[in-house]
Amino acid sequence: MKKFLILLPAVYLCSLLTACQPPGPSGTMLSAADQKAVLAFSEPEIDNMLDGLKTGDYDVFSQDFSEEMRQALPREEFEQWKKERDARLGWYLRREVEGMVKRSDGTYTVIYQAYFAFNDNVLMRVVFEADPPHRISSLWFDK
Repeated sequence: MKKFLILLPAVYLCSLLTACQPPGPSGTMLSAADQKAVLAFSEPEIDNMLDGLKTGDYDVFSQDFSEEMRQALPREEFEQWKKERDARLGWYLRREVEGMVKRSDGTYTVIYQAYFAFNDNVLMRVVFEADPPHRISSLWFDK
């Protein structure tokens, strides 16, 4: 019983520490210089993607996607996906970089605080392939 009473607070403390970890992908946070290099290729691709999303132009929206990403969200499903996303979030307004991570597989995840007409508290995560031309391989809008 004495061991249980000692073990219980230790388990509770560990669970609290785990709960305090920042959300998002695991990996190595990038230095300021590395972040600048990632932004040099990621920002134009994000601009293209969001411009295509705003106008409903799948070709612009997906022009920087990897082949796997195009298969995950093909042209035939884009309009319905966009309609559902627009109804939930509204139209895109702006974004701010929250952080960047280089994952163990070499990909880069850029995390944004995104602001939309109906919700200004959206975490947007975009994963870029490790090798040039650094295509977008994953995308999440977490509300």
